[in-house]
Amino acid sequence: MAIARSHVFARTGDRHLAREAPPPLFAPEPNQITVATEHDLCFVDSLQKRFANALGFLPHEALERLTEMGVVYLAKENNDPAGFVVSRRHLGWQPLMRSITQTAVCMDAQRRHHGLAIVDRIEREARADGILALQACCAVGLDSNEFWKAAGFIPICHMTPENVRAREIICWRKPLTTTVPIWFAHPPKYAGLHGAKPKSIRNPYRSMEAFNDALEALAPTTRLVRHPHQDHAAKATARIEAGKA
Repeated sequence: MAIARSHVFARTGDRHLAREAPPPLFAPEPNQITVATEHDLCFVDSLQKRFANALGFLPHEALERLTEMGVVYLAKENNDPAGFVVSRRHLGWQPLMRSITQTAVCMDAQRRHHGLAIVDRIEREARADGILALQACCAVGLDSNEFWKAAGFIPICHMTPENVRAREIICWRKPLTTTVPIWFAHPPKYAGLHGAKPKSIRNPYRSMEAFNDALEALAPTTRLVRHPHQDHAAKATARIEAGKA
């Protein structure tokens, strides 16, 4: 399958989506956000390989496995793929948080909110599964960080993975409930596309009060609590475990 479009990508976000402040020229209908199949792998694989330096790289075998799991999503325009998102239903070290691993949107499909539409689809699925938060990571210096901010995410920390590139990245999270547990404010245990341990972590907040102020500015009705509703967490974990069976 030849790629006819011109593409510009950034790790977990199209840098052009950061400039989406004006009203969209085209808003994708719900039926234009689809779950990718094996027939879409060529499109997804070609895009992420071409821009692996900014986007990160997942082996073809990993993409096949994630596609079979139903966590690779496509935005389509006139029945042609315009972008994709790779998302994991939950993190191994935190089963109540869902991660967005890669996001890419075609250059000539920018300013149409395709990326936001797919993220909205993932958010609705996560809420239905009882997930408490979404997480995405983006390299420092990319315009994509503005996309995550516009999508309602809050920066948690800056961290440098313990890998060859050692590129500083920002961990972004979005609360999905009015009360989020204390771990929402904690840096992740692993960083980078392949889950390396962070070599260094920098917290942009001087105190928990400062973090709460930032959270309130993002979501006025959301509060950070030390003891979230245990029944809610237990039910969500049970759903996740049932899905594994």
